[in-house]
Amino acid sequence: MNKQLGGVLLVAGTCIGGGMIALPLSLASLGLIPGFILMALVWGICYCSALVNLELNLQAGQGLTLGALGKRFSGLGAQFLGETSLKSFSYALLTFYLGAGASILKASWGGDSFLFDLSAVYAFFAFLVFLAPPKMVDYLNRVLFMVMIAVIFLFIAVLLSLIQWNNLPLWPSSENLFKNGLFALPLIFTSFGFQVIFHSLMEYCGKDSGMLKRVFFWGSLIPAIIYVLWTIGALSVVYQKDLSFYQVLQERCADVGILVQKLGKITGFKWTYQLVEWFSWLAITTSLVGVGLGLVDGFNAFFQDKIHHPFLRRVVCALLTVLPAYGMAVLLPTIVNILGFAGMILSFFAILIPLYLLQKGAFKSLNYTILNNKNLLYSMIFAGVLIMAAEAVTLWIK
Repeated sequence: MNKQLGGVLLVAGTCIGGGMIALPLSLASLGLIPGFILMALVWGICYCSALVNLELNLQAGQGLTLGALGKRFSGLGAQFLGETSLKSFSYALLTFYLGAGASILKASWGGDSFLFDLSAVYAFFAFLVFLAPPKMVDYLNRVLFMVMIAVIFLFIAVLLSLIQWNNLPLWPSSENLFKNGLFALPLIFTSFGFQVIFHSLMEYCGKDSGMLKRVFFWGSLIPAIIYVLWTIGALSVVYQKDLSFYQVLQERCADVGILVQKLGKITGFKWTYQLVEWFSWLAITTSLVGVGLGLVDGFNAFFQDKIHHPFLRRVVCALLTVLPAYGMAVLLPTIVNILGFAGMILSFFAILIPLYLLQKGAFKSLNYTILNNKNLLYSMIFAGVLIMAAEAVTLWIK
C-alpha cells in the first residue's frame, strides 16, 4: 500500500507543475465545458498510452527507457527515434520553464526590467542547481514540491471562494471552437507528461502489473481534478472581475507572468498576491529541476568515460542542459507556444512509437487485455496523429 501511494504521488508530481500554470491561457478561448470535455478525452488517451508503455516494460521484464525498448523490440532506428524525441521534448519543456520563470520574475519586479536579463538570471540559477550533488537536488525538489502542493490547494480555495457560481464562462464567445480546440489540444496533452518515468516505476512497484495500473490511473486522475479546479477558479475570477483581460486571454495575447500578476491583483489582498507568485514560481521551478536533472543525468552517462573529472563533467552537462534552452527562451516571442510543440513531440514518443513497438513485439499474451481491442489501438493512433497535426496546423495558421 505504501509503494502504491508513493507511486501515485510520483506520477501526480510529474504531471503537476509549470504546464498547469498555462492551462487557463489555452482554455479561455474554449469555455469551461468544451475545455473540460477535451481535457477528459486527453486524460483517457494518456492513461491508455500508459498501459501500452507499461506493457512493453513488463514484456521486457525490466524497466527500460523508450530508446532501450526501441532497440530491444525493433532495432537501432527505433532507439534513435525514441532517444531523440525524448531529448527534444525535454528541451522544449525546459525552454518554457526558463521563459515562464523569467516572465513571472518580470511581473513581480516591475515592467522596467528586460526579459532578456531575467532569463539569464533564471538560467544561471538553474545552472547552479544542476551543479549541486544529485541527492541534494532531489531533496530540495521534494521540499519545494510539498510546499507547492500546500500553496496550490490554498490558492485554489481562495479563488473558488471569490466565484459567483451563477456566472461562469461555460461556453466560448466566438464561433472558432474547432480552431481554438486545435490550439489547446497539444498543450493539454503536455500537462499530462508523466511518460518519462515508466522505467523508474517498474522497479519501484516490483513489476506488479495490477499495482502499476492503479498507480497510473489515480496518479493521472488526481492532476486532472486539480487542473479542473484551478482552471475554474482562474478563468471564472478573471471573467467576473476583469472582463477586458479575459478577452485578452481568449485572443491568446497574454503570457504566464501577466496572468499571475492579474490573479494576484484580483484577489485584493497582499498576502494572496504573494501566494500566487509563490505558487507559480514553485510550480515552474520544481518542473524545471525535474526535467533538467533528467537531461543532466543523460549527458553524465554519455560523458562518463570521456571526461574523468567529476566536477568538470558536471559543469559540461549543466551547460549542455541550460544553454540551448536559454537561447530558445530568449529568441521565441511567445513562450507558451513551446508547450504545443512539446505536445506534438510527446504524442510521437508516448503514443505512436510505443504502439509501433507493441505491434512489432507480436506478444502471445498481454498483461493488460484491454490492449487486445483493435478499435482502442486505432483510436489511440488517430489521437496521436491528430495532436501532431493540430500543432502543425496551429503553427501554419500563425
